[in-house]
Amino acid sequence: MIQQIVFNMRWIFLVAPDGDQGFLTSDNPVSLFDAPHVDVPGTGFLSSPETYLTFPVSRDICLLLKHRAGVPQTVARVASAKVREVNKGTILRADTQLYAPFQSQKVQQLLDSVVNARPATKRVLIKKGRVVEE
Repeated sequence: MIQQIVFNMRWIFLVAPDGDQGFLTSDNPVSLFDAPHVDVPGTGFLSSPETYLTFPVSRDICLLLKHRAGVPQTVARVASAKVREVNKGTILRADTQLYAPFQSQKVQQLLDSVVNARPATKRVLIKKGRVVEE
């Protein structure tokens, strides 16, 4: 089912401008976004028509998928501001690791603040279908 949803989305290959530091990626490289304040039943890719995702595939190229039936796939050269916007979304959805073609104290600080703001992960052990330890 998810393969058909992704296949039917509009694929836009974002190309970073020459001289830009480029897209970064993370240990959670597919970043799924939804329109703010949308109360539509559904999960993930189908939560609303405004749902989109980004997936940096290289330093210079990021795949952007949107729900836009009948619109052809395209390649779009984007400004550095768009690259930074995509990178910020990638940072916010990273679990703990970033992989970047550049060093940046600002990026590191943003990642650290995002990771440290999350509640501590709890360990759950399930044995024979029952939770036995939390």
